[in-house]
Amino acid sequence: MLAHYDGAPASLALVLSAAMVEAAADLRGTPAGELHDQFVGWLPRYATISRHATAR
Repeated sequence: MLAHYDGAPASLALVLSAAMVEAAADLRGTPAGELHDQFVGWLPRYATISRHATAR
């Protein structure tokens, strides 16, 4: 999956988040934090946004 979404981290995060929601429906007794860690918790955070991208 990492190779398929190389250069598209937001798309990878969306796909994994959707899978997490589906898993949560099937695994109702599993704490949300555990599902988060398994599905998206390992993804790198992209917290900084370029000023050029936000400037108008």
